[in-house]
Amino acid sequence: MSHADVPVDQRKRVFAWVMWDPGTQPFASVITTFVFAVYLVGDSFGPKDRTVTALSWAMSLAGLAIALLAPVMGQWAGRRERKVTALKWLTWVLAVMSGLLFFVKPHPSYLVLGLVLLGIGTVISDVGSSLYNGMLDDVAEPDRVGRISGLGWGMGYLGGIIALLVIYIAWIKPQAGWFGATSHESMNIRVAMLFCAAWILVLTLPTFLILRDNPRPVDQSESKFRGFRALGHAYAELWRSVVRIWHVNRNTFIFLIASAFFRDGLNGVFQFGGPLARQTFGFSASDVLVFGIVANLVAGISTMLLGRLDDRIGPKRL
Repeated sequence: MSHADVPVDQRKRVFAWVMWDPGTQPFASVITTFVFAVYLVGDSFGPKDRTVTALSWAMSLAGLAIALLAPVMGQWAGRRERKVTALKWLTWVLAVMSGLLFFVKPHPSYLVLGLVLLGIGTVISDVGSSLYNGMLDDVAEPDRVGRISGLGWGMGYLGGIIALLVIYIAWIKPQAGWFGATSHESMNIRVAMLFCAAWILVLTLPTFLILRDNPRPVDQSESKFRGFRALGHAYAELWRSVVRIWHVNRNTFIFLIASAFFRDGLNGVFQFGGPLARQTFGFSASDVLVFGIVANLVAGISTMLLGRLDDRIGPKRL
């Protein structure tokens, strides 16, 4: 099916879905990997062994929270067909978390605040990503899943490139950045966090203006589950799903286990690529940003091209 053969309404829905990834990408590229995390393990916050270890603990706890929350959050939103609403609220809170990073001053006493905000934002970002990925089938025809998935992921990297370029040109490279922000009290880094918050709010607007939920009424058997009972019910249902997959499709179960290890490895690269470049290999702040721009460029082009190949030869073979 060619692009011209796709109905206009369907193209609008694909556009709206695609825009969420570049819209939220500054949290991943700028905050988690190449700018704020590097800032947080800098000398201003204490000895690098202490700051890097603290960052490791914070990200480990965030990863545990994601593992506990993402499956049941997706199950709840999917069962009630409220994925768009859940994603919208998570995105808005992510923007708030990004903006609050402005208040993390370059002093050891602010390290905990920075780690807490970064950890909470990471949980929100990853839970939101799981909901976002689960919406792919709602916007893509079966024969176009690969290219639309690749387009969304690739556009995310493109968003990361543009955001990193703007921050590099506006605040990192010049001695006095936009709005008079300088390196004094790391104001240039902190103002960049406000930029990330505004970016998230503005670029994700198409997602929430175009996509709509089709909420399903809660039946009587579900209405009795509230609060902690609802959480327990969600985990029980999740366990039943895992057991069912084990008995019905063993390959899917094995894939999920492999995917968990693979994603943990990726998260390690994403979360510590920037800090390692700065602390271990001696990159300057400018070098780290250039490193991030090049990495996002290669990843973005590759993802878009391989998404099309996914539709041709199948995801497993690819």
